[in-house]
This record gives sequence, C-alpha cells and structure tokens, in this order.
Amino acid sequence: MTQSINLFLPLVVLACASFPLLTANAQVPEAIHFQGQVTVDDKPFNGNGTFKFAIVDDGTDNVATATATLNSREGGSITAITVTAGGSGYFRVPQVTIHDRRDGPGSGAEAKAKMQDGRVIEIIVTAPGSDYKDPMVMIESPPEATIKTLWSNDNSSIGGSEPDGKVGLTVNNGIFAVVLGDTGSGFMDVLPAEVFATSPVYLRVWFNGGGEFEQLAPDQLVTSTPYAMHAKFAGTATSALVAEMAQSAESVADGAVSFDQVDPSIALWSRDVATDAIEYLVANQGIRVEPFTDINVSLEFWSPMITMGNGANEASAPGATVSGGGSATSPNLAGGSHSTVSGGEGNTASGSRSTVGGGEGNTASNFYSTVAGGNSNAASGSRSTVGGGSNNTASNFYSTVAGGNNNTASGFRSTVGGGLENIADEQLSTVGGGSRNTASEPFSTVAGGAGNTASNFYSTVAGGDGNTASSSSSTVGGGRGNTASGSRSTVGGGSDNTASGSRSTVPGGLLNQAAGDYSLAAGRRAKVKDGHHGTFVWADSTNWNFESTGENQFIIRANGGVGIGTSNPQQTLHVNGTTRTNVLQITGADLAEQFPFSEQAEPGMVVAIDPNSPGLLRISRVKYNRRVAGIVAGANDFKTGVLLGHESGNEFGNPVALSGRVYVNCDATDHAIEPGDMLTTADLPGYARKATDFQRAQGAIIGKAMEGLAKGGQGMILVLVNLQ
Repeated sequence: MTQSINLFLPLVVLACASFPLLTANAQVPEAIHFQGQVTVDDKPFNGNGTFKFAIVDDGTDNVATATATLNSREGGSITAITVTAGGSGYFRVPQVTIHDRRDGPGSGAEAKAKMQDGRVIEIIVTAPGSDYKDPMVMIESPPEATIKTLWSNDNSSIGGSEPDGKVGLTVNNGIFAVVLGDTGSGFMDVLPAEVFATSPVYLRVWFNGGGEFEQLAPDQLVTSTPYAMHAKFAGTATSALVAEMAQSAESVADGAVSFDQVDPSIALWSRDVATDAIEYLVANQGIRVEPFTDINVSLEFWSPMITMGNGANEASAPGATVSGGGSATSPNLAGGSHSTVSGGEGNTASGSRSTVGGGEGNTASNFYSTVAGGNSNAASGSRSTVGGGSNNTASNFYSTVAGGNNNTASGFRSTVGGGLENIADEQLSTVGGGSRNTASEPFSTVAGGAGNTASNFYSTVAGGDGNTASSSSSTVGGGRGNTASGSRSTVGGGSDNTASGSRSTVPGGLLNQAAGDYSLAAGRRAKVKDGHHGTFVWADSTNWNFESTGENQFIIRANGGVGIGTSNPQQTLHVNGTTRTNVLQITGADLAEQFPFSEQAEPGMVVAIDPNSPGLLRISRVKYNRRVAGIVAGANDFKTGVLLGHESGNEFGNPVALSGRVYVNCDATDHAIEPGDMLTTADLPGYARKATDFQRAQGAIIGKAMEGLAKGGQGMILVLVNLQ
C-alpha cells in the first residue's frame, strides 16, 4: 500500500495574525490550521484515519556530543559526575564509560545518563569502582541524525521520529483538516511560538488507514503565516511576511508595501471599512464575510453574507451564502434572504431561502425553491424543485422536475420524473419519464413512453406510444395508438384500440372497439357497436370485423374451435364433460351415430349390420333386410343435428342416421312411392324401396317417405327415419 500527502491549502494561523487592525501586543493563539490530502494506492482515502504530527528542522547544526567531568575520592572510587555540555541530537540514551588514563589500575565504575529534548541533562554513578589514579568519563556521541524535532503532537518525537500518541480524524475524498496545537482534540500538545524561531521548518505526518502507520511523503514546508505567532509586535503590517520582520508599527513606513508588490499566490486578508466586510483573497479567489446590519429588520434575522470562490460572486441578502465556483463572466449570485449557491457557474438563488447546489446557469427564484444541479434549470414556484438535467422548469407551488431535458412541471404539486419534453401542467399531475408526454388535468398520470396524453381527472397512461386517456378515471396500460375515451374505460395494450363506452374494456389486440357501456372487445377487429351495452365480443386473428348485433351479447369468433375442458377442440364448440341445459335447440335434421364400416359407403346409402365383421356396418344389398341399421347421413347437404359415437376407432367411419330426416337413395322400378309410404331395403345396393309385403317388412322398415317418386324411377327422396 502506497500512501502520500498533497498539501493544497496553506497553513493558516487561526488568529488571522495578518489583520491590519491587530494591536501591537495582541495575544496570538498557539495553534495553526492545516488541511491536506491523503491518497492510498493513488486513490483518495475515505473514512476514519489516525494521524501523528511533528514539526522538524532541516537537519543542519543540530548534532553535538555531550561532555562531563568526574570527582573521585581517596581510594580511587568515583563519587560523582557533572555534565559540562549536554550536547544535542540524541534520540536514545547514550552509553557512559569510565576508564583510567595511561593504563591505570582503576576498574569497576559504572554510570548512566538521563536525557531530555535530545540533550544529556544528568549522569548518575551506579557503581563507584576502585583504584582509579587518573579517571576520565566518555559519553557516546549522538547518532548521525540530520533532523531535529521542534514539536510533536504528544511531545514524544525525537530526531524526527514517529510520536507515540495519535490523533483521530475523518477523511472525506482524501481531504483532512486538523488544528495543530489544539489541546482539546486529544493527544495534542500546545504549539509554542518558539518553534518558529528556526527557519525553515517542516511538518511531518504519519497516517494509518486501517493497518500500520506510514510516514507520508513529502514533508511539508511551513509557509510564512505561522511565523506571525513568533512576531513580538504585529503593528500595522499588511501581511504576515512583513510581520515576521516588524518590531513595531513605526518600523514599516506608510506605503512601503503595496498590493502590486506582493506575489499574487500569497493569501491577503483585507477589511472593507465601509461595510465592515472581511475578505481573504488569493489571485481574486477566496472568502468574503459581510455582516448584515439593517435597523429596519428584526435583530433575530440578522445573519452575515458569506461569499466564497471567484471574486465576482456575490451574496447580497441577509444570511445568503455562495460557497464557491463562479467566474468573472458568469458569477454565482445569492440574492434572496438566507439563500445558497453551493458552486458551479452562473447560478442564481434569488428567492428567500432558495438553493442552487451547482451546475451552470440555474435559477431558484422563489421561497424555498431548489435546483440541485444541471444547467439552465429554473425552480420558480414556491418550494419547487429541479433535481438536475437541462432546461427544466418547475414553476408552481411544490412542483418537481427530477431531471431530464426540457421538461415542465407547471401545475400545483405536479411532478415530472425525467425524460424529454414532458409536461405536467395541472394540480397533482405526474409524468414519470419518457418523451413528449403530457398530463394535463388534475391527478392525471403518464408513467412513461412517448407522445402519450392523460387529459382528464384521474386519467392514466402507463406507457407505450401515442396513447390517450381522455375521460375521467380512464386508463391505457400501454401499446400504441390506443384511446380510452369513456368514463372509467380501460385499454390494456395492443395497437389502435378504442374503449369509448362507460366502463368499457379492451384488454389488448388490434383494431378492437368497445363502444357500449360495460362492453368488452378482445382479439383482432372485435367490434362492440355504440349502444350495445353489456356486450362481449371475442374475435380470433381473422382479418375482418367481427361485430356485435345487440345488447348483452357474448359472441365468439374462433375458427379453431372453442374448447371447454379441452385444449384441443375438434369442433366449433367442444365440451369435454357433462353439459346440462333446460332446452337444447339443434338446427340440424337428424340424430346420427358415427359407425365403423367394412367397406366404403356414401351419403344417402342404406346400410346394414355386417354379419361377418362384428361391430361394423356395410352396404345393404337385399330386399327386406332385417339387419338394416339406417341411412348414411349428409346427402344433399342436409346437416346432422346430433352426432354420437366419437369414440376411439370410429374417427374414420360414417354418420348413420338413426332418427330424423335425411335423403336416401330409392328404387321405384316396381312400385311408385308416395309420401307416407313405408320404406324397406331394396336389392339394389344401398337403395330403399316401397314396402308392399308387410309380413316380410317386420324388422326391415327404414322409415316413412316424405316425398314421392314415380314408378320406374330412381333417385333421392326425403325420408323420416324410424327403424321398425
């Protein structure tokens, strides 16, 4: 992990020692403010960190070896050692040795040193030894240290070493700030003015972001401002640089220092006598604090006007604040009472307690109005809000535009969530987003999509393209080109659908219309006509209109069949289960049953039981055939009314009429047939004839003729089937 420190603001004396009106003997607090930046692995650090601080010199002339003399007594014992020079640059206790000159016999004497602030202050004899003739004491030289600690946060650093105590600070986006010498912050000693008796001096910083302490690089040169603490008299000096040299006010002649002689990178404090405002400027950038004093305004509302950033910015009302940003050509302006512009360029907060967070060219011009950012946005309604984006306008009480481009919330408590060119222009109307949507009546809502309109009370368009909900409480869920124009009508989706009846519904699909009250049209081109109230029309995908013919109908077009209890209908209506009805009206002419055959038969043929194939039928070929089973139904397009026998194995058989009316092949070669004649089987295959031998006809009667056939002829006639 690589950590570094970047100094981006100068060290500033909290007492502002460079103010021109300080008296000659003003007391300067022994503390300085430091602000810096910490990066870890080339990224700004965020969170809680711990720091250690030391102020050190540049390492010149700060190393010297301590010296001492000793006293001995008769018998050659060592009694005491006196320090004659404490030396300097010690950051650990030096060793002390005692020996006899010229190889004298003395031995056994021992001593230890005590030190303070890198100097030896005392040597204590711990063993006197004996037989010393010409004793001498030697003190270990200090290490070759090049740095001397002038101050550290807990006064424990020696020779530029890491202090023991640590200071906890919050780091935001790499930025931290600390008041060096603030004894109230914990592990922070007083910063004496004498520290700055040496020049130059440097601030050394150690940092721990969650692991171990590391020394940050590089050490920071302490600039001129803190030296004001060391100045004996500040006098009327106009900068801290002059204060370092000044001994009295008379030491500096009037006009000796002018602003054009000062480096523009140096911070200059000044006071406007006319307004009592205080300014701190660096190259026309800085801070201006101007007190508000208007006898016509109640004292409780007095609050200073604070301007920061570019010198062209202006906070011009009580409590107004410009926090930064701005430029000479596009300054930020806070002109409303207690208004705020936090940054950006060309922003204006002119309403009382209005706020512009940043961006460019934004305006908050009414009570409590807010523009958070973006560009060219306007919050002109009381308590209105624009969150960001571009060219958005919130122009009524409590109106809101969250973002996007060219959106307008002009209704009372109206809202536009974002998107492009959306409009919410009535009370409590809402456009969630999308493009070119309009909510134009109270409580109307367009959630999104493009080109949608909710134009009546409580109307809603959830999304899609080109949809319209134009009646009270009407709803379009989505799709394209749909219209819900009936009161409380609904179009769920699809394309080009219309629900124009009161409480009418189109679930979706294409070109459906529900024009009757309480009506429903679903599918493709299902049409409930105007006035056909309570009618449901359900249409399949066939591309032609399927229209209602009256009220309270439920009509279905399903060319693939309607299945009840089955997903694979075989007929127009296929019911898999028991059906119960009071009256069953059938438009067909006969009751037939599907039978399997042993040979191919055609409609109109008389058929009989096949004696050689149990369960199968065949064409009848003899007169008065008592095995007769009926007539194959369906001749002359005469439709069967009821068809039985759709069982496995019968799918490819023929429907055989057992009762009712069907057409049958008849042979009148021997006898003419009159309506009402009993018919039996003929010897011509598949034909019937008139029964003349009633004894033989018992069990072989097919039914009664309903039409006549002249003698000698052959053809089809209508018969009432009644097997006897």
